[in-house]
Amino acid sequence: LQVRFNQEVTISGFRILVNDKSVELGRSPKGITIEVSTDGNDFIEHESYRLSKAVDQRGNFTETVTAKYLRVRVNSNYGDDFIEIDELEIYSDY
Repeated sequence: LQVRFNQEVTISGFRILVNDKSVELGRSPKGITIEVSTDGNDFIEHESYRLSKAVDQRGNFTETVTAKYLRVRVNSNYGDDFIEIDELEIYSDY
């Protein structure tokens, strides 16, 4: 999942929401890596997280990062063949 901002922003964290049925089916993200880029070509891994089986997940970065692009790479889920993210919020300070 990739987000492009209109300008470089300082990002401090994220929130991922998944519906109850997807959690029940094992589609919610389990292991994720946050990647960032200023040009959209060269991405660096910023932080990795292990998420619980909850509908509402939040992660605060240990260090803020400035980027124009942010990717959420889902490395694993809770067992289904599909992965579902219903809503992604990104915490940012311009």
